[in-house]
Amino acid sequence: MRSSLEGSRRKSKVEQITEMRDDLCRHYIDSLLELSKDYITHIINVTVTGNWGFRTIVAQIGYGEENWLQVRIDLIQEIQQNRDLYDELYMVAGYIDYLLRSLNYSNSLAPQEF
Repeated sequence: MRSSLEGSRRKSKVEQITEMRDDLCRHYIDSLLELSKDYITHIINVTVTGNWGFRTIVAQIGYGEENWLQVRIDLIQEIQQNRDLYDELYMVAGYIDYLLRSLNYSNSLAPQEF
C-alpha cells in the first residue's frame, strides 16, 4: 500500500519559506490586532498603485506617499546593519536573505514569491 505522502510533490524552498512567512504574518496580525485595537485612532487610504505597506508608513509619519522608497531603503539598511539580531529573531534558515531580496526587488510589480 502506498502512502499518500509518497505521491505528493515536495515543496520547493521558496514555497516552504512563503508558507512559513504567511503563518508568521497571520499570527502576528492576530496578536497585533488584539493588542492594539484600543490604540487605533484613524485609518489612511493610500494610492492603489502598489507598495501599499511602504506608502502607509510614510503617510502615517507625515513624509507623503511619494517617499515610500525611502522606507524600503531604510529597512534594508536596518536589516543589513543588525543581521545577527534578525537571524536570531526569525530563526528560519535563509529567511533574512529572502527578505532582503524581496525588499531589493525594483520592478513595479513583484512576482508572487515576494
